[in-house]
Amino acid sequence: MLAGLGVEGRFLQCLQGIYAKDTVHINHPNEGVTSNLNCQQGVKQGYLLSPLLFGLYLDALEGRLDGRKYDAPTLADMHV
Repeated sequence: MLAGLGVEGRFLQCLQGIYAKDTVHINHPNEGVTSNLNCQQGVKQGYLLSPLLFGLYLDALEGRLDGRKYDAPTLADMHV
C-alpha cells in the first residue's frame, strides 16, 4: 500500500524492517508472561508513526468504499 502512495527506497525499507518479525508477549495476572507471539498485522502501540500509518490505511479503505452503496446496520440487524 505504501509503495502505491509513492513511499519507496530506504524509507520504505526502514518501515518494513521495523515491522518485520515483530513479536509481543502477554502478561497474564494469573498465568504469568507468555512466550513470544508473532505479530503479522496492525501497527505498534505507542510508536510515533502508528497514527500516520493507520490514517493512511483508513484513507485507502475509504477510497475503496467510495462510490459503493451500503446501508448502516440497524439495531434489529445487530440483534440488540
